[in-house]
Amino acid sequence: MADTVHAADVPPVEYTVNPDGTETITLNAEWNDQFRFDSFPSKIREAVSDEYQRNATFTEVRRLRLAFELGEPLYSAVWDDIMSKRAEAMVTAQRLLEGSTERVTELEHDR
Repeated sequence: MADTVHAADVPPVEYTVNPDGTETITLNAEWNDQFRFDSFPSKIREAVSDEYQRNATFTEVRRLRLAFELGEPLYSAVWDDIMSKRAEAMVTAQRLLEGSTERVTELEHDR
């Protein structure tokens, strides 16, 4: 039986660094405007958007500028990829924090 690939599992773009140091962005044909970022809770999306405005990396800005020059739908796909990765990292960090808080509570209870 073949595995089913869901739209949310398909990275919208692939980034390739060329030998001359430039970067190529390739749109995944299966993306079809399926925004992964929209699947996160609104509080996460707001926090990620705020954090991005304050702390965008050089690589993120460079990729968005290149995608902007190349137009739609590439720009939307790159934006979704950047924001989704940040949202995933934020959710993971929150889960780790919650897990460590629970562990501290258990240790305090065991005293």
